[in-house]
Amino acid sequence: MFDKLIDFLLNLKDELIPVRIINEWEGGIQMRGGKFLRNVEPGIRFKVPFIDHIWVAYTVAQTVDLLPQTLTTKDGKSIVLKGIIRYKVIDCKKYLMTVNSAKDVLVDTVQGVIREIIEDYTWGSDIELNDLITEKSASVVDVWGIKVESVTLTDFGIIRTYRLMSDLKL
Repeated sequence: MFDKLIDFLLNLKDELIPVRIINEWEGGIQMRGGKFLRNVEPGIRFKVPFIDHIWVAYTVAQTVDLLPQTLTTKDGKSIVLKGIIRYKVIDCKKYLMTVNSAKDVLVDTVQGVIREIIEDYTWGSDIELNDLITEKSASVVDVWGIKVESVTLTDFGIIRTYRLMSDLKL
């Protein structure tokens, strides 16, 4: 019960203070009465208590891990791969207003791009996968104010797959 009271008081304090400090590694947007007012840059930003809200996002390079994917290449090889996405927010308005859970959407989208590319990939071909995945991913997520700087496959190899069959009847 006291934790909820403390949270309420901290939120009330944030609402009452008429300024918000945006750090050098952040960018954001100012909303007035629930509508977009303007982009905000680093520095001291003034706001009308209870009417204005300032939402911020990190604008410096960040990384996110991709979960392992098991895919089949064009020539029927089963492979598993894992990777890292390095990205940065370049348009805070798009990033904060056009997509919810942007990191999750970024990971899901890049994994979809990887699947499309691997399905057309022949094992052993000399295609530079990292560059191809980065280029295609960057063009897809640009609409959300995100710039993909690189996608790097950290694990990539052929695996054996086994499927267990069961006689269980439901």
